[in-house]
Amino acid sequence: MTAHRPLLARAHDAAFSDGVVHRVERAVIAVAFLGFLLHVGAIAAARWWPAPPAVVAGVGTNFLGAIYTPFSVILFYEVLLLVAAFAEATSRQMALQFEIITLIVIRRVFKDFGAYGDPGGVVHEHAGFVATVATDLGGSVLLVLLTALFHFARRRLPEATAEEHEAIVRFKKSLALVLGVTLVGLVVFSAVRWVEAHSAAEDLGELHLGTAFYGDFFMLLILMDVLVLVRSWRLLPSYGALIRNSGFVISTILLRLAMTSPKPEHLVLANLGVGFSIAILVLTALLRRVTRDGDASHPPEAAEPVESEPMGARVAST
Repeated sequence: MTAHRPLLARAHDAAFSDGVVHRVERAVIAVAFLGFLLHVGAIAAARWWPAPPAVVAGVGTNFLGAIYTPFSVILFYEVLLLVAAFAEATSRQMALQFEIITLIVIRRVFKDFGAYGDPGGVVHEHAGFVATVATDLGGSVLLVLLTALFHFARRRLPEATAEEHEAIVRFKKSLALVLGVTLVGLVVFSAVRWVEAHSAAEDLGELHLGTAFYGDFFMLLILMDVLVLVRSWRLLPSYGALIRNSGFVISTILLRLAMTSPKPEHLVLANLGVGFSIAILVLTALLRRVTRDGDASHPPEAAEPVESEPMGARVAST
C-alpha cells in the first residue's frame, strides 16, 4: 500500500512522523532554556558593562525582557505543529492558529514589560501603564476563553466535510511540505535581517525577530487555505463545507491583520477572528441538522408498481 502512495505524501509522513515531532519537541525545550539563560546574561552585561557593544546594549536592561525569548521559541514550535497538522481536519488547524495568536499576544505583553525599564518605578514613571496592562491581560484572557470554546465546539459538533477524501488529504500533505520549506526560509531570512540590524547598530524599535516572519507565514497560510477550499469544492461539493471553510479563511485573515495592528486593535481583531470561527462552527452544524431533518421528512416517493400480466396471457402470447 505504501508503494502506491505519491512521493510527496510519503515525504510528508516521514518529515512529520511522531518520532521526528518528539525529537523536535525536546530540542525546543533545550533551546528555550538555553536562550533564556543567554538573554539573562546579556541583560546583566548591558546593565553592568561600562560601554557595552550595540548587540549587547540592544537587549535592554530589564530582566523581565528575558521572558520574551523562551516564549518566542515555544511559539515557533507551535507554528511547526500547525504545519504538521495542515493535512488534518481544518478545525484542528484553526485551533492551532488560535493558540499561536494567543501566544503572540502574551509574548507582546512580556516584551512590553521588558521595554519599560526598571520595574520598581514603572507605575509612577509611565502614565497609563495600569490601563495598558489591564487591556492586554483582559484581551488575552478573553482570547484564551474563546480558544477553549472553539476546542469544545469542534469536538461536540463533528465535521461532515470532504476532508476524508483521499485526494484532498494527499493535496494537503503536499501543501504542508511547501509550508515547511517556506517556514525554514522565512526563519533564516528574518534571522539574517535581525543580525544585520544589530551589527549596523540601527534602531531596533521597528524590527523584532519574528514580527514580519509570522505575518508572512500567515499570509501564505491564507493562500494555502484558499487552494484547499477550491480543491475540496471541486472533488466533493457541499454548501455547508464551503461556508465553513470560507469562514475559516476569513478568520485567518483577521488573525493576520491582528499581527500588524496597533494596540488595542490587535486584541479586537484576534478575538473577533476566534469568535467568528465559533459562530461558523455552530451555524454549519445547524445547517447540517436542518438539511438532514428536511430530507428525512420528505422521503423519496416510491415507484408505482408495474402491473404484471396474468401467467396464462403470457403463455398464450408465446
